[in-house]
Amino acid sequence: MTQNEAAPPQFDIIDAHVHMYPRNEQSMLAWYSPDGALAGRKSVVEYLEATTPTAPGFMLVEADRINSGGMHWDAPLAELKWAGRIATGTSHEKDEEGILSDFAQNLVGVIIWAPVHLGPTKLIEYLTLAKQSVTPQVWAAVRGVRFLLQDKPDGTCCDPLFIDSLRELGRLGLAFDICVDHHRRGNAQLDDVLKMVQNVHGNVAPEQQAVFVIDHLCKPDLTISPSDPAFLDWKTAIIKLSSFSDVFVKLSGCFSEMNENMKLMPIKELSETIFPWISVVLEAFGARRIMFGSDWPVCTIGLENSWRKWHEVADLIFSKAELCEDDRKSIWATTAKIAYRL
Repeated sequence: MTQNEAAPPQFDIIDAHVHMYPRNEQSMLAWYSPDGALAGRKSVVEYLEATTPTAPGFMLVEADRINSGGMHWDAPLAELKWAGRIATGTSHEKDEEGILSDFAQNLVGVIIWAPVHLGPTKLIEYLTLAKQSVTPQVWAAVRGVRFLLQDKPDGTCCDPLFIDSLRELGRLGLAFDICVDHHRRGNAQLDDVLKMVQNVHGNVAPEQQAVFVIDHLCKPDLTISPSDPAFLDWKTAIIKLSSFSDVFVKLSGCFSEMNENMKLMPIKELSETIFPWISVVLEAFGARRIMFGSDWPVCTIGLENSWRKWHEVADLIFSKAELCEDDRKSIWATTAKIAYRL
């Protein structure tokens, strides 16, 4: 760092899972509906309102833009350029994108979409094009890749082309976000992920091994009893995945796995209700491999002040688990820095 360069800001909280999109690019989202709960601009202005007075650093995660099975790249590339405008605090003023120049430094990293399923040749082709589409400053903020698995056929992530692509990400120093859905898809997805991690790490030098970050605890069903067989299946998979040192997990996305009554519980009652799940993750991974994430704006569906509520629920859980100050700091920020090499 030169004398003229300012030190990067340090954040007490890094929100490791945030989605944003401007109003004029909503039609590029694969799931978009004009009448849906997430319609409308979801940008820096709205996120700052949701998190005030905290103003955390945040990771921007790809929001599932249309790609036609990985064959059409215009929408994902537009998303990267959108992230670039957030990172530099610039916007198309006529589009009213909700970008704030004073908040640009809060974007600490970007997780982009890439055609991982098409194999390393296509992956490199896409990443090269993506790198060329933005400035070096913006590309330096790209710290990982996500290719949604929750809606893909069983076995997708075990295909040899997929495995080879993940090994390539490891060589490039990019993490891979794992998003699967045990709640709705059952054990098959967790079994596939375990096989995937085993295969990717096989015969690979430690310094080139891919880093994996599990989104949303693998989406367990939080409405069931801890004595339910589905809970025990999920717990077994979490423990197995934690045996790999380069696998991390996000404490995120839990509101989506609750029913409406749970979402509206008082904070103390809610923290006690979901503690059996969080305690499994804490015991298996340890605080040094767990990071906080909000899943904003998805967390806002059916719930006001959801970011603040999740922050308070997490804080109560840390107290119930008797985490020391260093462990709390790890979950709030340090783990994300390590996993994504921020």
